[in-house]
Amino acid sequence: MVKALDSPENIAYERVFARYGTNCTLKQVLDEGDFWAAEFQVHVPVQIKDEKRDKLKIFPITVDNLGKIKISKKEMQIVEAPSLITVEKIIHDHRIYLRRAVEKDLLRIAHLEFGELSAAKIALSPIHTTLTNILQQKYPSEESISRSEYWPQIHLLEELGYVTRQGSQLVASDKMVDLRAQSDSDTAAIGKVLGLVLAEKFDFLVQNLRITQLLPFVRLGTAYYSEAVQFGELISVSEGHLLGSYLEYYRTASDKRLLRYAPIIDELVQVKVLKYDDEFVTGEPVIFRQLSDDLAEQLPHSADPQELGMGS
Repeated sequence: MVKALDSPENIAYERVFARYGTNCTLKQVLDEGDFWAAEFQVHVPVQIKDEKRDKLKIFPITVDNLGKIKISKKEMQIVEAPSLITVEKIIHDHRIYLRRAVEKDLLRIAHLEFGELSAAKIALSPIHTTLTNILQQKYPSEESISRSEYWPQIHLLEELGYVTRQGSQLVASDKMVDLRAQSDSDTAAIGKVLGLVLAEKFDFLVQNLRITQLLPFVRLGTAYYSEAVQFGELISVSEGHLLGSYLEYYRTASDKRLLRYAPIIDELVQVKVLKYDDEFVTGEPVIFRQLSDDLAEQLPHSADPQELGMGS
């Protein structure tokens, strides 16, 4: 029950808590004639645990710009406010934004490693085969390639500047020639291109060309490093925990590819995206440091989170 002497802030907080829960905070409450109005934000608690060291950190992720509430001064009731569904969608979209920031930067930093995956070589086999032939001076004709079902992939090579048209043929561009000169072999040069294609065109490959074989590799890596960066240091987790983080992070109810998630993790270790720490999985220090530096202001973490030593 609202008392006559309650402040606008107290009334607004009471109404927000009743509608959205107690993890909300208000910005400045403004007097708008017959109404009080205020924007609000929510603080979503996050728990991240280093299983090997039995160390837990708890801190909030703040989701801003949830909208504005308006309270009638006469009835002391909310007359305008975003729906709970709208607030939940904004929180969900914020999680997607954070996930994409880690995913994109991880692909940029570790593109050479991802390019070494067998799944990358299979998924991008038209690019692999085309570059192999071109570097061996077996130049495909523009006409034969343009009629090929693999033209969308091969076109990416032209778009990114690795091949060029010479008469009726596709040949290596100066950029590709330079890359080959800086590499130990044709295979090494092609591997670099595969990684660079992934780094620059991953969304296009997945969304437009429906090339999804690499999704579990990228997503498992993203799930690990997003937690490690927020934790503030490399963590060591079980394979089961990493799978759970993947499913929670991407809100994926099921994914048949992850029925064999252990071999996926093993291959990520082989190409040095992740590494083993006894029976646990941890990250590569170089990748972690670069991600931490790049995402310091994007990925939320607390400078002084609550730390719990679970064994103490």
